Amino acid sequence: MNSDMYRSLDGSQTALLSVSVPAEAKIFVNGAETTSTGNERQFVSRGLTAGNRYEYEVRAEMLRDGNTVTETKTVTLGPGQQVNLTFNFEDNKEAPVAAGSKAKTKLTLHVPADAKVFLAGHETSATGEVREFTTSKLDSGAEWKSYTVRVVSNINGRDVSKDETITLTGGEDRDLTFDFNSNSVATTAAVTR
Repeated sequence: MNSDMYRSLDGSQTALLSVSVPAEAKIFVNGAETTSTGNERQFVSRGLTAGNRYEYEVRAEMLRDGNTVTETKTVTLGPGQQVNLTFNFEDNKEAPVAAGSKAKTKLTLHVPADAKVFLAGHETSATGEVREFTTSKLDSGAEWKSYTVRVVSNINGRDVSKDETITLTGGEDRDLTFDFNSNSVATTAAVTR
């Protein structure tokens, strides 16, 4: 691959994200809805610094049989790189998100600002000391058992991780605080609406 092809006019590096989706799908990159249309869409990230890696969360969303289905993928790119993603929604045919029949479930995490957060084994892209995650995939009162929340923070030059396994119940607001200055893993509070 010719990296000069990914150098913008001002000399900064760029990366290219190519996405194949059904034409009617909406695409969100790092939570922001994009305006491009069609089956093949390209997104250019400009002003990247050589030697750095950048994470992008790409979510595709579309209606299928009157229900909204989503598929999310996370990629890491560096300057001069290109990645191709394909969203075909094959994994979602049996379990679409039914509009109106699911409860809004919220998990709020209080963590060190520089911490990495993993939910059910998947690294998230959210940042800051307070991070909110919501889903509508659970029926009210339904449970995700053994839902693991892992927080990794750099303490005195080394990565320290704390894990909390919870049962997440549809319709609840759950708060977890991960304190790396104490010996406890996490404190939790749940509010059912």
